[in-house]
Amino acid sequence: MSGDKKLALLKEIKRVLRHGGTLYVADFDQPLRPGEIYALRGTGYLFGFDSAQNHADGTWVNFIKQAGFVGIRRVATYSETVGRIAIVRARRA
Repeated sequence: MSGDKKLALLKEIKRVLRHGGTLYVADFDQPLRPGEIYALRGTGYLFGFDSAQNHADGTWVNFIKQAGFVGIRRVATYSETVGRIAIVRARRA
């Protein structure tokens, strides 16, 4: 998804989530190993550079903050065949 679409989706999730509710997101994260870099580049080729750039530099989590969530933190990251995956937790205030 483009950045605008990611932000719109997160705002809609926040709108329907109860006050104090918790959001968990699993998505590609900043690569730390060469294989993860190549996998993310492939994602960029398939879906467009803009859709992958926020994941390549790790700034995709900022969309969660912009949507109005609080207490945002990465609870886990995993190196998988398709790239590095992060699980992020946030709350609706």
